Amino acid sequence: MADPTPRLLLWGCAVAIEAVATYAGHPVPGRGRTTTGDYQVAGEHLVERFRLFFLIALGETVVTSSTAFTAQPVAPLRVTALIVAFTGTVAIWWIYFHRAEGAAFELLDDGDGGDHGGLGRLATYSLYGMIAGLIVAAVGDQLVIARPGGDTDAVTSVVLYAGPAMFLLAQSWFILKAFGRVPPSRPVALIAFAALAFATHPLPPIAAAAGAAVVLVGVAIADTRRGNGASD
Repeated sequence: MADPTPRLLLWGCAVAIEAVATYAGHPVPGRGRTTTGDYQVAGEHLVERFRLFFLIALGETVVTSSTAFTAQPVAPLRVTALIVAFTGTVAIWWIYFHRAEGAAFELLDDGDGGDHGGLGRLATYSLYGMIAGLIVAAVGDQLVIARPGGDTDAVTSVVLYAGPAMFLLAQSWFILKAFGRVPPSRPVALIAFAALAFATHPLPPIAAAAGAAVVLVGVAIADTRRGNGASD
């Protein structure tokens, strides 16, 4: 019933209430707060929920890029920008399902039906961060597809690299808390994002987008070479 801007604000309030309530333990007058020991989390179900949420976010990213492409006249540079955006999205998909989901499944689905409330909360907040990074990256892709040539302004440069960086930071936080160490590809990628943000600033937006996509593809390749073990 609300217009687009109020609708966005309402959804933002809803997400904030959900996050704060979960963090606070859903306090009820006279009954107090819940603790992680009160939850009996089915690990397989939780991992499946995360998978569906992330797939929805990925689908929205593809739709956003496609909408930005169809809203402008077809040009070779714009087609290239669409391909670069799609490559980055595929790389994020691979990084998530090859590393983060495997780590979550290993921790949460041990088959004993035990208490995983604390781990479930950790995984939930890291998922928030990864989806937020994916959304920011989608905004960057949209800006590049709309204007692939010219100079890269500060806003475009920030969202192009901040989005993937947020995604990798949230994922790294989960892996660090869960296993005590982070794959070397993550800090290397974050350093590369920072360096490329400065190096590609004088270049066209398509070059900045390509730089971000190359780094993400490199992380995906590194994960593949390390094998399926999320904790190695």
